[in-house]
Amino acid sequence: MDSRGVESADHARSFGGNRGLEDPQARWKDDHGDADPLLVESLASGDPNQVMHVLRTGRLFIALARSTIQPDIEEKTAEMAVVCMTASDGRLGLLGFTSVDSLTRWNPHARPVPITGMDAAVAALDESAQALLIDIAGPHPYTITLPDLVHLSGVDQRARAVPLLREALAGVGVESHIEAPGSSGPVQITVPAAQVDTISALLVGRSDIHAYTPEGISLVVSDGAS
Repeated sequence: MDSRGVESADHARSFGGNRGLEDPQARWKDDHGDADPLLVESLASGDPNQVMHVLRTGRLFIALARSTIQPDIEEKTAEMAVVCMTASDGRLGLLGFTSVDSLTRWNPHARPVPITGMDAAVAALDESAQALLIDIAGPHPYTITLPDLVHLSGVDQRARAVPLLREALAGVGVESHIEAPGSSGPVQITVPAAQVDTISALLVGRSDIHAYTPEGISLVVSDGAS
């Protein structure tokens, strides 16, 4: 991720889903903002399994900053937005911090908001981010990539793949029916037999779609196709 994209007006986005980040959070009332030693140790180790294990129950801070989309707005009414970093290829990464100190080293004007690692993953996905970037200013920067974000969220994310699939298939003129039946299992794409190879080739390079569908994608030949 390219630090040139940090806290740009175009890239600071309101937290989705009305999840109430600024509501009182009783679980954090005794939290003084220090880093969790277990989380710091796991980040220092670089062991992804250990990091994921600690993050499932651990606490992070995400950063809220005043949106600069409307520069003339009064400070007291300015919208606060979750801050993302933008890579040179346009992908977003949500910023997460192990402590208030690590956040203020990056930006002393940002507002720290405590959040569980699992909720941070959901927040990143709600922001259409493809990574969670932890402690980018050190001491142990670490990136949670999209497949691990989906896993860490603990939520069925297949619905995020459906519009991406529709857009991709429409772009190559493929007519299809796409659904994510039940609460688990592969996403199903129903297509004529003549288009199966086209879809298979298209999906090879779509790591984002595969990340949202950890149980796979099933191509179903429509009735009557030859």
